[in-house]
Amino acid sequence: MLSPYLFLLYAKGFSALLQKAERDGMIAGVKICQATLSISHLLFTDNLLIRIHATEGDAKQLQNILDLYEHYCGKMINKAKSVISLVEIQRGNRRVKSVICYKLQKK
Repeated sequence: MLSPYLFLLYAKGFSALLQKAERDGMIAGVKICQATLSISHLLFTDNLLIRIHATEGDAKQLQNILDLYEHYCGKMINKAKSVISLVEIQRGNRRVKSVICYKLQKK
């Protein structure tokens, strides 16, 4: 019965890392419209949807956060179930690319 509670603690810690990175300007979440808050991630039962701007800097910061999470929690991200998808959004005259999910690439 301890396992579900540990999972919740890990998820809460990972969520806190993403929120801090967004608050500190290290990653940028995506806004659905101008009048809303930005969304950097959504937690589901045992899944995580990450939405950030598709810039090299944001991708590197996300990789650093994922590495930190793996190191301190001892949990490995399942790369076989991880996917990266770029979505281009039209906002007025400019296009914005957004990362929906990030596939991990370890070197």
